[in-house]
Amino acid sequence: MNSALVSEVLKHYCIGSCISFERLNFGTFGANYKLLTTENAFILKVTGIGANTNSELAYNFIESMRASGLPCLTPVLSSKKMVFIEIEHRKFELFRFTEATSSKISISEIAQIAEKVAKLSLLNIPFEPSALSKENSSSFIELEKGISAIQLNVFNINELFAERTQRFTCIKNLNLPKGLIHGNLNSGNVLFENGKLSAIIDFDNLSYDYLIIEIGIAINNFCYSKNKLNPKLVQTFLTEYNALRKLSFEELSHLPCVIQYSALVILYNSLQKNFSFEPTKKQINYIAELSERAQSQTALHAAEQAIAYLVKQWVGFEFK
Repeated sequence: MNSALVSEVLKHYCIGSCISFERLNFGTFGANYKLLTTENAFILKVTGIGANTNSELAYNFIESMRASGLPCLTPVLSSKKMVFIEIEHRKFELFRFTEATSSKISISEIAQIAEKVAKLSLLNIPFEPSALSKENSSSFIELEKGISAIQLNVFNINELFAERTQRFTCIKNLNLPKGLIHGNLNSGNVLFENGKLSAIIDFDNLSYDYLIIEIGIAINNFCYSKNKLNPKLVQTFLTEYNALRKLSFEELSHLPCVIQYSALVILYNSLQKNFSFEPTKKQINYIAELSERAQSQTALHAAEQAIAYLVKQWVGFEFK
């Protein structure tokens, strides 16, 4: 990120000229900057191009969140009324600045995140299927570029993604709840201030999917400690979620598989969106962790045990 690119971005907005910009210390993939202009202070979020959300759908999703009392930062619209703009194979999203930042996850934070995820699942947002673009046919090619660009010896993700997706298709024959999901809840876009979850940002990965995919993604991003699933965090998350939106027995029975599948989804989407960036050490480490989870039978077994214990507490019988 340089001053010339910042100036190019600002041409698309009516927010004055740049005084200064500095990188913020939160965000897993892409980058977040504090941008100070002659009019105000903003958060500038930068990612690679690869998301599947158009601006109108993102704006409707955000408005539904606000109407439901969910904490979110509303993006500053460009002069063409767009939530996102694209320059030099990068996507830019602008928000009013907040002092909130990502937090070290504890039981309290997990409970708040779970509550907000449940409320997101209960949103009833009308949308046209055409608002969600279909996966680009060259996505595997781009993904291979991403793996090559970061020079990381990741497993053959194309084959594994195809294998896990095929295994996951059995769930498609079940009548599990679906809806429009955020699709990318992580420590970079769930912000806290004084211990309170005060803002959700980043709306470029919306998708119409099973609601348990949102749970699987959130558990991957918030319930692991040193790349091991933390049963207590998982149980706290699901207990708080279930208090607002009751999980069916079928959803719970498939959730261990979904948690593992979601690790691969996060990895796949992140590499697609960010292959043009020079990755940080933190990003490379996280990619390696996700790749391990996606293949590990130990991770799958840990999820099964955590959920089985929880179901026994809830309904009083063994769950296998």
